Amino acid sequence: MKKLRGLMVSVSIALLLVVLMGCAGTPAENSVAGAPEAGSGDGVADQAWPRTIIDAAGHEVTLEKAPSRIVVVHFSDMEYMLALNAPLIGAGFAESRIAMWDTLEPYRGKGIVDIGSSAAPNLEKILELDPDLIIGNISFNADIYDELRKIAPTVNLGGYATWEDRLKATAEVIGKEAEAAEYQEKTHQLLADSRGKLSSYSDQTFASLRITSSEQKTMELLGSKELGAYYSSERGLGLKAPDQYPETWQSATMEGIAVMDPDYILLHADSKAAYDQFTQWGSQQSVWSNLKAVKNGHIIYLNMSVWSGSPRAIELAAQNLVAGVVEN
Repeated sequence: MKKLRGLMVSVSIALLLVVLMGCAGTPAENSVAGAPEAGSGDGVADQAWPRTIIDAAGHEVTLEKAPSRIVVVHFSDMEYMLALNAPLIGAGFAESRIAMWDTLEPYRGKGIVDIGSSAAPNLEKILELDPDLIIGNISFNADIYDELRKIAPTVNLGGYATWEDRLKATAEVIGKEAEAAEYQEKTHQLLADSRGKLSSYSDQTFASLRITSSEQKTMELLGSKELGAYYSSERGLGLKAPDQYPETWQSATMEGIAVMDPDYILLHADSKAAYDQFTQWGSQQSVWSNLKAVKNGHIIYLNMSVWSGSPRAIELAAQNLVAGVVEN
């Protein structure tokens, strides 16, 4: 390992210092397992600049100071930037996603610049934005990594099993470890509280459907494992899936949904208008109209963005589900 000069410390050393301070008596009431401690000892990692990052692609990237102008190439990273109150100035597909996704509502009118496709971003536009950090995606941007890093230090993220891992990795890059720990704790508490409110409905079944085309009236089933925040009894809301419900994404037919005949249908759509258009069409279809959930008025609209699985998405999904099931 290369020696670091002056104030330069690696993220791993910074995290070790936080742990050591906690053992020495730093308050740990706000600490979260696997994340730096918050509270009076939360400044150690956040002040560790310069820092060296080993990203998901194995690149070693040295960041001289906390970033103040961040561009994210993949649109899904916008939600993590928002959760961490990070200084975002540009993102892939920013215009369409911010306009349609409820998780990104706080960004509307804030001037986040659209840099084009996440797979093929507009490099000239990124250069014009003059970022001091670019967050890339290991699955989309490997081929243009060298071009991106000529503009600004570039860290490729990706391949995380949970939203907690992704939030932590993002926070370590931008120096927001304390914010990540606080947000993670808040999200876990929200899930636990919401799970308690929904526990009276543990015998009810819930199917999550995505409207893929309002014109062609096509749908997909969102799998129970992919929507762990909904279906996990330990880490999620504890919803019960119907018999024969898939663990991963699957195309859906009306007849297939009728076989499951769930008590509730969580209907994901890009907008409320798309949801209304689909349900109006469905009301004219005998199979849809005879579903138990439809007859009982147990169709809950969820903006498509809550499928993403980010902390912001989990927050909105929990609020909407509690409102639609318990408070309706």
